[in-house]
Amino acid sequence: MVHLRSLNLEFEKNQKLTKRDGWLLLLDSYYPGWKAEVDGKPVEIYRADGFFRAVRIPAGKHVITFSYFPDIFRNSLYVSGAGFLLWLVLLCTGAMVRGRPGTGPG
Repeated sequence: MVHLRSLNLEFEKNQKLTKRDGWLLLLDSYYPGWKAEVDGKPVEIYRADGFFRAVRIPAGKHVITFSYFPDIFRNSLYVSGAGFLLWLVLLCTGAMVRGRPGTGPG
C-alpha cells in the first residue's frame, strides 16, 4: 500500500509477503535530497543500477517513508532570509535618516 502525503511517500510492507530481509527498489531517478525512514528511523538510500533508489528492508511489516528536501532549497531559504533582513535594515536606516530635522527635501 502506498500513501502520498504532500512531498512524502509512505509504503507499508505486508508481513505475509516478506519473511526475509529484502530491498525496496524505486524506479525513479536517484537524486541527492531524498531521505528515507523505516518505522521512523533514518536509513541509507542506495544507488541501484546506477540510476534508481533502493532501501534495505528487514523482514516483517514496516512503514517506509521517503521525503524530499534538497540542500539547494535549504540554502536558498538562508539566502532569501539574509536578503530580507538586509532589506529591513536599509528600510529602517532610510526611515531614520528621513526623520531627522534638516535632512528632508527643501
